[in-house]
Amino acid sequence: MWLSAPVSRKARRVILHIGAPKSGSTAIQVMLGRNRKLLAEQRVLMPDLGTGVVASPLVPIFMPWYHKTSLHRDYKIGYLQRRLRHRLAVLAMLRRSFSNANPDTVILSSEHFYQHLSSRRSLSQLRRLLLEFAEEITVIGYFRRQDQAMFSSQIHSARVGGSSVFLPPVSLSRHHWLRYAERLDAWANVFGQDELIVRPFDSRKIVDGDVCKDFLVYARLDMSGIETGIAANVGLDRVLATYIEKLNEKVPRFAGGDLNPLYRPLASTFGFLKPCADRPKISATDARFILEMLKDSNAALAKRFGNGDAFFDETVNDMDPLAEDGLSAEDVVAVSSEILAILAGRIITLEQNNLRLRSKITQQRG
Repeated sequence: MWLSAPVSRKARRVILHIGAPKSGSTAIQVMLGRNRKLLAEQRVLMPDLGTGVVASPLVPIFMPWYHKTSLHRDYKIGYLQRRLRHRLAVLAMLRRSFSNANPDTVILSSEHFYQHLSSRRSLSQLRRLLLEFAEEITVIGYFRRQDQAMFSSQIHSARVGGSSVFLPPVSLSRHHWLRYAERLDAWANVFGQDELIVRPFDSRKIVDGDVCKDFLVYARLDMSGIETGIAANVGLDRVLATYIEKLNEKVPRFAGGDLNPLYRPLASTFGFLKPCADRPKISATDARFILEMLKDSNAALAKRFGNGDAFFDETVNDMDPLAEDGLSAEDVVAVSSEILAILAGRIITLEQNNLRLRSKITQQRG
């Protein structure tokens, strides 16, 4: 038993939203956070583990002791003793949230469940913990076509300093999470095939083209009054993405490959400057290469979760990807002008705030 003592009353069910990466997880989590009070009226609980509605702090508890991931860095739990303290703290927060709410349904959402937990032992431990809180478990996952998921990941990398937007030759040993069918086999073996709801992250195949609505429908939650239609992590404009890539090549790096910490807020400003104006596309050559490598895995995914149909629409768009020959002088001027305008606007706002503050202090002294 994971808990020091059983809970007084179990919830009817736990909904475990497992991702996958680059497949709408942030939009679902933003939707859950904005509608927390309305969902609480339905006796739906998103436990507070110190990260809002995101359940990522739970994931390292079930990982082998020798694994070290970005989660261990984020939560500062690199050493074994710190991992043990982290485990006790997270389980205490989970129990406290549960006891205070007395829920009918508990939602735990993190793409790291899928990304980092794949062994029978880890998944069995997770299942045992969840069954201490609820009578049944439903696992929901969204999965994006692999070439699009990889490209989205690289665009995100550009936002935080990466200088290689174009896909290099792909090694599946480094991107093992893209073999959806094989990883989901482990989940089905532990949680049961009937308890898995596996959905394509494709606007043409989900409810009203909205991943948030789709989640609420398949989680069997009342949508009355719930705000959906939330866009998160939207794609960059083609020109802007190339501009950022070129900029990243000039950004200094510190020892160990760490980025200059001053760069992150700058990248954030650039990243949301012109969202979705002309969503960048992967090249047809790269797309076909990746889909060919994963052909057998995707066939198995369709057989198990596609109801007889192909799980993904594998039509490849032959439009050009990001501008491989760089930006024209007009592009650079246009983008730079927008960036300067935004930065100038922020400086003016700061100066106006300073003037108001100085005026207020002068009045108080007078």
